Amino acid sequence: MEISGHVLLLIVAIVAFFLIILIIFKSVFWFSNEHKIIDSLNSQILDVSTSALFITDINGIIQMVNKTALKMFKYNRYELVGSSINKLMPETIASMHDTLMQTYLKNEYKYQLNVSLREIYALRSNGEEFPIQIQINEIWYNDTRYFVGAISDISAEKQAIKESIKSEKDSANKDKFLSLLSHDLRTPVGKIQSLSEILIEDMESMDKTEVSEIIQNIYDVSESALYLISSLLSSQRIKGGDIDLKLKNVDIVQFIKTTLSEFKNLYKLKNITLKESLPEKPIFCEIDELLINQVIINLLTNAEKFCQKGDEIAISVYKKGSDYALICVEDSGPGIPPEDIFELFQYKELEKSTGSNGEIGTGFGLPFCHEIITSHGGRILAGSSNLGGAKIEIYLKISE
Repeated sequence: MEISGHVLLLIVAIVAFFLIILIIFKSVFWFSNEHKIIDSLNSQILDVSTSALFITDINGIIQMVNKTALKMFKYNRYELVGSSINKLMPETIASMHDTLMQTYLKNEYKYQLNVSLREIYALRSNGEEFPIQIQINEIWYNDTRYFVGAISDISAEKQAIKESIKSEKDSANKDKFLSLLSHDLRTPVGKIQSLSEILIEDMESMDKTEVSEIIQNIYDVSESALYLISSLLSSQRIKGGDIDLKLKNVDIVQFIKTTLSEFKNLYKLKNITLKESLPEKPIFCEIDELLINQVIINLLTNAEKFCQKGDEIAISVYKKGSDYALICVEDSGPGIPPEDIFELFQYKELEKSTGSNGEIGTGFGLPFCHEIITSHGGRILAGSSNLGGAKIEIYLKISE
């Protein structure tokens, strides 16, 4: 039986079609199998890493974690993938992370977000906070931006350092505190000088009440400086680098009001606007009044130092949840570069800073503030203010 030309062509077309399908199927199978092998190798490489590894998108949503991360943070994979990275941070650190990301997004990715080794605190699933070192790098995949974080648990190293400091009663620790004392004496001396300058320049135009107020301020600052010297030089308050706190239950709102009274004339001299946002109800915290006062003075002095005439400084106090009182000092000065935020509270690699009027800083003030606040069981964080300058936040535990 003869096969017509049309039928023959149809048979050839069908055979060719099935051959093409077979080739495509084999290619897809080979490609898929190759990717499975690559993915398996990548997964094994990630899982043998001694560092906890995370990949997040630009919104901080976790895309991938390795086994070390699951073990370190005590989660399973399904509890983390698809969740915010803030889940692994204490509230105060999460707030700093959000501030950094907002700054990054606000700048429309004008700089690459690569963060070298930094020391911060993380949060396990059981609520335990622990110290970590973290390094963050930016990567691209399929035209999409991701961030890779490598984390090491440094709890053991921190404990070893702490025990070493306690066991070594040498002069190095005392020298550090003497340097800090020298730094903090510059603040009251500078305030006395500024207040005296107001009297010299404007006393003839002032009434008796205004003159008396400034003289009283000079006396209060001098008394505070003398108390600072006698307290910090006491051997009972310098113990191997640790701070021996003298705690009192204090209304932090009234405490801030009292400290602010010393600065109003100084800000007036430089034509800086001071805005206060303080609650009417008291908030009580267990604090060492002298040391917390030094922290507030340092922050207000730093804000003033980097502000020009006509700038603004704002201070606010409010409850953060039920556990913490938040003290926030902001200014409209030049601000802090995002890459420098994590360096502010470290003694190493600090440089002297110069204020808007040529004031000289030692670089000791903020690290000293950090030591004081952490010794109270609190946190101190830095970021960018909506005023355009720097923002420093202090978290102190509310007393029961």
